[in-house]
Amino acid sequence: MGRNFWRYFVAQAVSSIGSIVGRLALSFLVYDLTESAWAMGALLLVSSIPEIIVRLLGAPLIDRFPRLKLMAFLDIVRFTTYLVAWICFTTGQSAVWVFFLQAFIAGTTGALYSPAAMAIIPSLVPAEKLVKANGLNQTVMNALWVLGPMIAVTLCAFLGNANAVLLDGLTFGLCGLVLATIPMKKEAPVVAMRKGTSGYAADLVEGFAIYRRIPALLSITAVLAISNIGSFGSTAMLVPYVREYLGAPNTLVGWIDAGLAAGALIGSLILTSFTLRVRKRYLMLGGLLLIQGAQLIGAFMSPRYAILLIPAWALWGLGLNLYSINSHTIYQQLVPDHLRGRAMSVRMLVGYGVQPIGQFLGAWIAVKWNPSITFLVGGGIPFLITIGALFLPSIQGLDRLDLRPADADADSPPAKQGAPAIAANSSQ
Repeated sequence: MGRNFWRYFVAQAVSSIGSIVGRLALSFLVYDLTESAWAMGALLLVSSIPEIIVRLLGAPLIDRFPRLKLMAFLDIVRFTTYLVAWICFTTGQSAVWVFFLQAFIAGTTGALYSPAAMAIIPSLVPAEKLVKANGLNQTVMNALWVLGPMIAVTLCAFLGNANAVLLDGLTFGLCGLVLATIPMKKEAPVVAMRKGTSGYAADLVEGFAIYRRIPALLSITAVLAISNIGSFGSTAMLVPYVREYLGAPNTLVGWIDAGLAAGALIGSLILTSFTLRVRKRYLMLGGLLLIQGAQLIGAFMSPRYAILLIPAWALWGLGLNLYSINSHTIYQQLVPDHLRGRAMSVRMLVGYGVQPIGQFLGAWIAVKWNPSITFLVGGGIPFLITIGALFLPSIQGLDRLDLRPADADADSPPAKQGAPAIAANSSQ
């Protein structure tokens, strides 16, 4: 993979461990101060709202600055806010607003950091190793998904909640220092800055326009949005479905979550360890079909066989990474470097922005009928749409995608960099 990638990889892993610990410790601190469930909900809201807004309006910043340096700067900002919160708490000056401010800054910086982290990988590894690099990153995230909460609870108990928050801040600081010292060939901004509000607006529009120029991206993102609406609705109704409809205990919900994490880990390990000779559209959309199939299994589950939800959700986790890792790689290959940050930001905005819609529809269907219908609709409609997407000319063109990164010829438009067959064969 190369020394630069491994430095990046280790820094991200350390920071991710700290994030899991810090997120849990921060929740404990706020609840200890307020003893209010409303405060916990408000903490999540304060973090998520700026993340959505900044992901929409701040996307051009990812392509205006050297991405590693931007990520390093964001890590140092997060380190500073965590340090301030720790000082306030340990000196007896702690107030709830300090932690809410910390959550606000975490959401704001995360909105820029995550797309930049995905966009920088093609600059760190050869084109033929993109899938393995993305898979390796996802493998660590999945492993932390399984082990992270146990590590977090142990550290919170051993260090205390305030010191656990400080530990999270220190991991951000360490990650920022490592990223700032990774040598890159291109130290100049990815694109020249356009001056004024109109120039910034033009950069913002350009991030959305890439989806019109490369129809395959538009098709992938549209199918993802529809699938996520169903997935978020089903996920939101999992607890009432297990408890009320199936009559199973809370422990089954925990095992279902464990099955999801285990399946995701297996999926990332498969893509990291093996080169699968499967057409790109089948591998990627097949992952979505596994997710939707798991929901359909849940729709027809009976209380007697409720335990089968565990392997069903393991299939969900497997499909999650088969889709996400391959779609990340396709984005990295199709989108030119000077647009990649904005394209990734739009992708994440669409993918996660539909969460409230899915959760509302899932709850509405469950109340009007029952939770099993939520799973049936949430899995069935996206399943049919995904099957249809396999035959879209734009999606079929992915099978002929050139393995070069999209910025192999930085002066060429996307239609000359492996996407021409996709664009030419599209009906859009």
